[in-house]
Amino acid sequence: MLNPTETYLLEDLCVDTTRRQVFRDGRPIAMPALSFNVLLVLVEASPKWVAVDELVEQAWNGLAVSHETVTQRIRLLQQTLGDDSQQPRYIETIGNEGFRLIPLTRHEAASASRSTEWSAIVALLALLIGVLVWFLPVNNAHSQENARPQSCKPTLCPRATPTKTGSQTTGK
Repeated sequence: MLNPTETYLLEDLCVDTTRRQVFRDGRPIAMPALSFNVLLVLVEASPKWVAVDELVEQAWNGLAVSHETVTQRIRLLQQTLGDDSQQPRYIETIGNEGFRLIPLTRHEAASASRSTEWSAIVALLALLIGVLVWFLPVNNAHSQENARPQSCKPTLCPRATPTKTGSQTTGK
């Protein structure tokens, strides 16, 4: 069955399994629980079609219901979604065998999963920055010492020679 913390997008509809609601343009669509269950079964099977018996097993939990009851529930779901059974946009009837969700279903992780992923990325970046900062001063100091021109190193600078006081002549 579906993960209870996922969101599915089908054209202009958003099926939120956490809240067990369907939204169109951000507004909730009121729907009976059984209709939502039927929609979830179709979403899970998308793009394949679902046989009537399988739909009964999953949406009605195996209760004995007639083919006509399933068909009526599909019609109710189509009406709730604003679908036309003659020119369906969301749910297609496959002969007398079953039903199929027409739009391609895109899966989106729930916001909790997304925030967990972002938290992990931020933590990894912070760790990387910390490692760089830890090693940067050590390498930087070493690099600056090596970057001095050879003539400036103390061991290569000429030593100051003491001046003789009596033997210097001035240019007067």
